Amino acid sequence: HRKPSTPSGPLLAVPRPATAWFNTDSEREKDYICGTGFSRMKQVLDSIVIADFTQMMQGGWASQKLGDMGADVIKIEPPQGELERDVRFNGEMYDDWSYGFLAKDRNKRSVALDLKSEEGHEAALDIIQEADVMMENFRPSVMERLGLDYETVKETNSDIIYVSGSAYGSSGPY
Repeated sequence: HRKPSTPSGPLLAVPRPATAWFNTDSEREKDYICGTGFSRMKQVLDSIVIADFTQMMQGGWASQKLGDMGADVIKIEPPQGELERDVRFNGEMYDDWSYGFLAKDRNKRSVALDLKSEEGHEAALDIIQEADVMMENFRPSVMERLGLDYETVKETNSDIIYVSGSAYGSSGPY
């Protein structure tokens, strides 16, 4: 019930955004829960667009913090949605949502793309072309196999800031 629908084009599905996840009538409570704050004043990163290919905790929290500071974070997920959408913590969920996903994915827009398909790849490049920053935390060589490594992305957007994270580094004994 939380998985994106059957693919029908380059934008395979749009998972529900964080700001719509909570059932409350209070706008103040929604703002508090979703981390959007009570003020709508201009923030330091308001004009920055982030193409977020991160997954799980490391990258998710990093891009969330940029969203907290006003960046427009566009989270690119696989067609079935990010794995962590359905991970239970101590067997618990909040209104059928994973606490882990909710804890690190506020202030983001989401789109599900099949990056292995031509349409999904082109849609990802369209997002990257408009982005200021691209973030990913896949295993080494995954982005190269997907055609989204730094050299390829730089051809699409020469001003891109490419952020790559790895739990254990991109080289070494582990």
